[in-house]
Amino acid sequence: MYVINSLLSASAFLEAAINEVYQDAYDKHITYLESLDPKIIATLADFWEMTEQDNKRIISTLDKYQLALRFAGKEPFNKGENPYKDASIVIKIRNFLTHYKPKSLGGDQIHSLEKYLRGKFPENKTMISSGNPYFPDKALGQGCTEWAFKSVRNFADSFFERMVISPAYQQGNFK
Repeated sequence: MYVINSLLSASAFLEAAINEVYQDAYDKHITYLESLDPKIIATLADFWEMTEQDNKRIISTLDKYQLALRFAGKEPFNKGENPYKDASIVIKIRNFLTHYKPKSLGGDQIHSLEKYLRGKFPENKTMISSGNPYFPDKALGQGCTEWAFKSVRNFADSFFERMVISPAYQQGNFK
């Protein structure tokens, strides 16, 4: 249960961090955004008003990051490389856990998430010799939790570095 909660929280952090940027631009709470050109802040605010104010939810979390970078004239993340790739995998796990649909696997079949996860972190020590499938039993453990935390933090840190802004979460020591 702790592992699942940490994965959901890691994904929620990514969404909250980018939503705060857009909402703060919209609300004109720009203390940490003041390094951005006022036109960029206005574009972020306009986008937020058009897409999120009425809960229209027309764009994914990671696409919000990509658009913010484009609005600021910065290079977007390469989707096939880290830190984007691992952040995307964390969201895939979150989506699987949140929108679970039972599926029977047998024989040599493997779960679709296994190809993304195997080798990224140590297996769950309590399940290594269990004979259970890699996902979820061997994947979801302390190693996965630590990897997910580092992955989303690396992604968010890289985004804010590219934007040349310092968000609230970077003001404290949360290691």
